[in-house]
Amino acid sequence: MLTYKDILYATTKILSDNFNCDVIVQNQEGTFENECFYVTLVPVTSKASTLKTNEKQLMISVKYFSNDKLNNYDIADKLEGLFARSLKVNDRVLNISNVESNFLTDEVGDMLDFLIYITYFDFIKLNNETCDNMQDINLNMKG
Repeated sequence: MLTYKDILYATTKILSDNFNCDVIVQNQEGTFENECFYVTLVPVTSKASTLKTNEKQLMISVKYFSNDKLNNYDIADKLEGLFARSLKVNDRVLNISNVESNFLTDEVGDMLDFLIYITYFDFIKLNNETCDNMQDINLNMKG
C-alpha cells in the first residue's frame, strides 16, 4: 500500500536531484526571494475497483517561483521530460496520465504551476475478523 507521503517524497526527490534550488512542501508565509519549488499533493478520487483494490486519482501541483519569467518556460520543458510517463515510488511505478503547464501572473510576480495527474490501483487494508469454526450443521434434505 502506497501512502500519499511516499508519492510526495518521490516527487520532491526528483526535483531536488535535478534542480539546484529549494523544494518546499510545508506552508510558508511571505514571498519567496530565491527561486524555489513549492509542491502540494491533492487527492482527487478513491473508488472501489475490486474486493481488495481501489482506483485512486491524485494531482500533484509543482509551483516554480523565479525572478526570470523566461526561465519558467525552460523549467516547464524540463519538468515535462522528468514527469513524462511514470513516477517511481518505492518498488512501484505509477502511470502519469496527464501533465499541464500553467503560466500565471499575480501581484507578487510570475509563476509556473506544473500539474501532474496520476491514476493508480492500490490494495486496501481489510479488517479480517476471525470467527469460531462451525461445530455442527443440520441439513434437512427432502427428495
